[in-house]
Amino acid sequence: MVVLASAGGNTVPVIARLVQADEDSVRQVIHRFNEMGMACLDPRWAGGRPRLISPGDEAFIVATANTRPETLGQPFTRWSLRNSPTTSPTTLAPTGSRSVGNDSGNSFANMT
Repeated sequence: MVVLASAGGNTVPVIARLVQADEDSVRQVIHRFNEMGMACLDPRWAGGRPRLISPGDEAFIVATANTRPETLGQPFTRWSLRNSPTTSPTTLAPTGSRSVGNDSGNSFANMT
């Protein structure tokens, strides 16, 4: 929108008000477009913090959550945060040590 507004002849203060941004940010976008062309419009997301679990651990969690607890030898019929810490996920895990929940049962622990 900044590039289109600039091409339409609008000034930087007008564009800044239009997109509700700082004038310096608008200038930066315009200068970058003039230097790089259309390539500057590709966001190239960095994506935030790194994942804490591997795809294999994620697949294990999904498979366990989609399996009825009775099938895995657990004494309840549905998974919940209240009963998940009472399970022994390490015995359910095919490899490695996994933890599903903390002592209070309110959150998931770091998967190792």
